[in-house]
Amino acid sequence: MSYPPIESLIPHRRPARMVDAVLERRGDFIRCQARVAAEHPLVLDGMVPAVLGLEMGAQAAAALSVLLARDDDPGFRTGMGYLVGVRKARFGSPLLRITSQYWVVARRSGNAGPLALFEIEVYDEQRESARLVEGQLSAYALGEAESLQASRKQNH
Repeated sequence: MSYPPIESLIPHRRPARMVDAVLERRGDFIRCQARVAAEHPLVLDGMVPAVLGLEMGAQAAAALSVLLARDDDPGFRTGMGYLVGVRKARFGSPLLRITSQYWVVARRSGNAGPLALFEIEVYDEQRESARLVEGQLSAYALGEAESLQASRKQNH
């Protein structure tokens, strides 16, 4: 199955965007491919803090949210949201290599209106049994009209 380009699902651009593509999506589950750009401002000696894995998870959750919205409304194009909380974050290593490709998994585990809860996991693509980051994220999703308004405010 083919999925839309990631640029059509989340507003991030390199070097802030780490998710490159949707690999798999089933219901409230998504698996994406991600990497950290060498020009990311947190890169030091080819490594970044593992906390960026939480951002990878948030980006995968955002892509999932847009795909879920499109399931309900095929005319839905894009959306924005805000990460509002991180719970139960665990790190298998303090640093991530920028030379690695990562698999990022996000599952929507609950929602109440525009507020959603996601379980996220990050794995090194070469060592998929080694979970590098896991956590629980809560995010607030703006509707499409609100997203367009917020985008216009950011550009002015």
